[in-house]
Amino acid sequence: ACGEPQYARGPRGPRGRAAAARAASAAVGWAAPASLPPAAAGPRAEGGASRLCSLTRPEQISLLTLWFISRSPLMMGGDLPTSPQETVDLLSNDEALEVLWHSTDNREVLRERDLVLWTAGDTDGRTRYAAVFSLADTPRRVEVPLGSIGARPDDRVRELWTHTDTPHDGHGLHLDLPAH
Repeated sequence: ACGEPQYARGPRGPRGRAAAARAASAAVGWAAPASLPPAAAGPRAEGGASRLCSLTRPEQISLLTLWFISRSPLMMGGDLPTSPQETVDLLSNDEALEVLWHSTDNREVLRERDLVLWTAGDTDGRTRYAAVFSLADTPRRVEVPLGSIGARPDDRVRELWTHTDTPHDGHGLHLDLPAH
């Protein structure tokens, strides 16, 4: 079923949403998205060794995709000089960063069982962004109707993380989503 994002029922505005996110995170013990380090972490203040992020590459991509499509402030808490180049490439992906910098009307438009779809427009008035997430424990193939993301049959669809065009049949996108 389609609906507004969870935070739409709570406080409005950036500060209200941030406060709501912190409260929700504290209630369930999750870190706020802006504090998750997708890169290497240096030694902790109370001791401990430097360590790499324990997220897999698909998990890092999912995290950053949600970060960008929800327009969460990108304040990365890792140590970039000691991070793997693949992680630095994710954090500096110009096409993906465009979503954070130039998107508007960002919202969750579908949450159906373990499938979540977010969309946004671009300030140019022509470009649309979509982020498709699977909450399933196993990888799955999904079909997303083009109309669900505001696309027409002749529109070009691009996968921003790989810088490649995504073929479609004019009706829908057929996507292989990783488990999470």
